[in-house]
This record gives sequence, C-alpha cells and structure tokens, in this order.
Amino acid sequence: MKETRKQFPFAAVAALATFAGDLQAQLNPTIYGVADVGFFSGQQAGVSTHRINGAGGNLSSRFGFRAVEQISADLSAGFTLESSLQWDNGLGSIAPNSIDNRTPGAANAPIMFDRKSTVNLISKRMGEFRFGRDYVPTFFNWAAYDPFGFVGVGSIQNIAASNVSQISTTQVATRASNSIAYLSPPFLGGLTIHLMVASGENASNAAARSSGHYQSVRAVYRAGKFEAAVGSSTVNLSAGDVTLTNGGAAYDLGVVKISGMFFRDRRDAVIAVGANRSHGWLVGATWRGGAGTIPISYSQIEDNSNAPAGKNAARKLAFGYVHNLSRRTALYATYAVINNRNRAAATAGGPPPVAGAKWTGYDIGVRHTF
Repeated sequence: MKETRKQFPFAAVAALATFAGDLQAQLNPTIYGVADVGFFSGQQAGVSTHRINGAGGNLSSRFGFRAVEQISADLSAGFTLESSLQWDNGLGSIAPNSIDNRTPGAANAPIMFDRKSTVNLISKRMGEFRFGRDYVPTFFNWAAYDPFGFVGVGSIQNIAASNVSQISTTQVATRASNSIAYLSPPFLGGLTIHLMVASGENASNAAARSSGHYQSVRAVYRAGKFEAAVGSSTVNLSAGDVTLTNGGAAYDLGVVKISGMFFRDRRDAVIAVGANRSHGWLVGATWRGGAGTIPISYSQIEDNSNAPAGKNAARKLAFGYVHNLSRRTALYATYAVINNRNRAAATAGGPPPVAGAKWTGYDIGVRHTF
C-alpha cells in the first residue's frame, strides 16, 4: 500500500502532462492582449480631473486566451476568453457588466471575462457560429468608422452613449450575454451578414418574460478600398423596447482614409415631457505618413425633446497623433472638446457631468500589443 501511494502522484502527473501536451498540440492556445497606459485629463464647468489611465486611451487594455482545433479541411472549433484589465491598478472592468442584458452588474465584478467568452464553430464554406458573451453586430459600425476606434477621449461613444441617447439606458450597446451569433462568409461579390440573438433568461412565469431579449443584424459590403455597412438591433425592456440603427462607409485613398457614419435610436414608450429618440452622425479622416497617423473627427447628436428649453444636443471635435515605434508599440496623444446644449451632459470622463457645460480633455500614453 505504501508503494502504491508513492507511485500514484507520479502517475497522475505523467498523465496530466501527457493530456496537456496533447491538448496544446491539438488546440495551439494563444495568450494575447493590449497594454495601454497613459495620462488622462478632463475639465468641465470649472472642475478638472487628472489621473493615470490604465484602461486604454488608444486601444482598450485587455488580456485573453484563444485556441482553434482543425477538425477537417473545412471545419474547425475553438474558444476565446477575453478580460478587461486596468494596468494602473490591476483591476478588471471599470464599467458595470450585465449577465442578463437588462440590469447592470457590479463594477470590477462578477464577470471574469467581461469582454468576450465564446465557443466557436467555423466552416470555411458555411460561415461561423459563436456561443456566449460577444460583441453585438451594431458595435462594429462604431469601431469601423470612428477614426479613434471607439476608444479614448476622441471616441464617438462619448456623445453617442451620453444622456442624450436612448441606447445609453441599455446594457447591450457593446456586448450581449447568453448570445448565439452567425457570421457568413463573403458572397455576392463581397457581402457578409452578421446575425445575433441573445436571451435575458427569465422564468416562463416572469412578469416581463421577454425583458433582456436581444436581436441584431449587420450587413457589410467590401469592394477594393471601399467599405459600407448598416446594422440594426432591438432589446426588449420593461420600460420600453430600444431600437438602434447605425451605418457607415469608408474609402481608403492610401495616404488618407475618409469615413462617415450615422446613428439613430428610439424607445417604444410615450414620453409626456422629454425625449424618446435621438439621432447623430460623424465625419472623419485618418492621415498616414511615415511612422505616424493623424486621426480627426467631428460628430454630433440631438434628441427630440419636447421640453420648454428645446432639444438637447452635443457636438464634438477630436484630433490626435499616433507614432508607431514598432509593429506592436506606439505613443499617442488625443485632444477633444464637447459642446453641450440644454440638458445634454456628454463627457469623456473626469468630473461629474454637468448639463449644458463644455467639456475638454486629452489622453497621452503608450500602447503595446502582445
């Protein structure tokens, strides 16, 4: 018996090592991420905030694991686990994350892989299925046609997800939990389709059984240096369903890439005084020269408020510079100014939002991908 006890750990370790080796050979797991740390400054209504920003001012800081197993010449399967990371303090997400698509969770918890957690089944001929927590289709229009990539003080999200919009009241502007998505291969000469449905996972006898259910579609057309896309989504909520439609286009001229986009949202609810819709647009460009790029954008949003003061609106100008030190590392600086009107309180962070007050701020930092 003593001899058996001594041998068992060695046998277990050997078996585990063999299994891990086989798993690595089959899946080829990869660790990846973004380390983006900089200095942030924001000012509004005479109050300013200055801090180290470890969440990312050029790209969102993150780390993740992914792997793919080639099952056949056409079919493969894999997974992705991706978490937010604040490099200045080691915490996770700085924003609440929802696991039911209708109610916010606690900041920094409880979702470990808040950015993405999917299992994928991929066919070169038929397309890809994804299961889990993932980016919603309409998010990719924000990211594709905003010269700042929906990140930092230059991002359009600072007005598109402000108190002027209806999508800001939902938990699915960027990601959805409990989702099933399909991404088609290119067909009809460059058209692809992205579909998603997600569940709020309510009990069958719940008063708002469909609350948190989400549906979205996005179509993208690419031809050479031109690209255009349009998307739409609806999330069912007890306070009124919210629908978002957005789209954009870009053309790459080589030295400069020009882009533009539109967006509008609507809540299916009767508002006695206030707003239940908003709309906006963006025009932008990215200049390339040597080791550097210069992004610039101008955007605005306006609602349909029937309050005596009139409609609420925000306008934003942003410009920056990114200097690539290598393929993976870059220095960056971005400056932005937001002009708010009436009850609009758009901000890119810092002091508590103040309705009707101008906001200015900047990011300066270093970004490394791995």
